[in-house]
Amino acid sequence: MRLPDPLRSRALLLGFGAFADPGLADLPAVANNIEDLAQALTSPWGTALPDEHCVRSRRRAPADLTTPAAIGARLVAAADEAEDLLLVYYAGHGLVGPDGELYLAVPATSADPSLVSWTGLPFSLLRRTLANARAANRVLILDCCFSGLAVDAMTATTSVVAGQLAVSGTCTLASSPANRPSVAPAGARHTAYTGELLHLLEHGTTDAPEFLTLQSIHDHLARVLPSKGHPRPELRNTQTIGRLALARNRARSDATPTDPTAPVREGHLLEQLRQTGQQAAQQPPQYAPQQMVQQMETGPEPQQAKWSEDWDQGSKSSS
Repeated sequence: MRLPDPLRSRALLLGFGAFADPGLADLPAVANNIEDLAQALTSPWGTALPDEHCVRSRRRAPADLTTPAAIGARLVAAADEAEDLLLVYYAGHGLVGPDGELYLAVPATSADPSLVSWTGLPFSLLRRTLANARAANRVLILDCCFSGLAVDAMTATTSVVAGQLAVSGTCTLASSPANRPSVAPAGARHTAYTGELLHLLEHGTTDAPEFLTLQSIHDHLARVLPSKGHPRPELRNTQTIGRLALARNRARSDATPTDPTAPVREGHLLEQLRQTGQQAAQQPPQYAPQQMVQQMETGPEPQQAKWSEDWDQGSKSSS
């Protein structure tokens, strides 16, 4: 179990709660979903993503995140850059077009079934981009009506792209089955699924280990949501991606927040160890790798004095 490398990971958080077509009900909680999930992912307790690596639609959404073409450009860029984790989240309305395919609503999407495929974001494009992504781990979280259709699309054996995803390791978390709508409680700060997800990331649970993996997150939500009368969420994952974590478990006493600079400092430390390896081999036997690390962290003079003292004592005792 591990957290992703924040410097080699990217997240794209999309959520739309206001629509031009009166046939699509507004979802005020979606804006809070995006803001609070971004805070959780960039937190030292979460994936510790740098803010610039967590692209999201905001309350006053910029023009470049409101159309399918512009969203696609951002997604393609994230897919090109991410090497460890690529996480895509969507909250809003999921619509089924005349062709039976899933479309994700954007502000200008029409509720007219004959126009859905012309005005919505085709899920097939999102699926294709994930299939071509460089990232070793891909995570898709859908909090919308009919989001369970995404699970079927990801795992259908007749889909070439779905087959690629299954091999590459894509984890899909859907807020509801294909035949049930997701829930957005009136007056609540978040939608039901994302609200429970955020509560888990922010407070943890005693039923999970130090790391909140994708599998443990789903297991927790699959227990809690139905107990509150909400749809049972769905999950599909391949290989060992389910063991990848999105946060440390704050309910565990042994959990500590992540230092976002740790990967950089670790790389520098390993480089120093390589450069001093030959010198270390010429030192007395008491000079161990752990002492090399301590020397670089505390300074050479006190440690060198100790080595000299230990060596002198060893020489005297042998004589």
